[in-house]
Amino acid sequence: MLDLGVRQLEIHGDSNLVIQQTQGIWRTRDEKLKPYHAYLDLLADRFKELRYIHLPRVENQFVDMLATLASMIEIIAGVTVRPLLIEIRSAPAYCCLIGDIEDQDELS
Repeated sequence: MLDLGVRQLEIHGDSNLVIQQTQGIWRTRDEKLKPYHAYLDLLADRFKELRYIHLPRVENQFVDMLATLASMIEIIAGVTVRPLLIEIRSAPAYCCLIGDIEDQDELS
């Protein structure tokens, strides 16, 4: 992002704990997380403006869906992962599938 010249960034997170720690409002007590927090402080100084927004997971179905997908796959080291295309449909997915199945029946 910095290479692209981004100087203002809005960060959405579903963990209030992480957001509060990132902003320095709460201390990071876990010793394993302190190096990450220190590195984040270095990166944050390179931005002109950072805004943190807490968005509870129950209010963000997209984040919940991505977390579910991420927990279902295993990415092997060294493998290039192609971008994931996510489409928003105006009708439930099962309705779209029914139309596709009916079209195939007519072909056979």
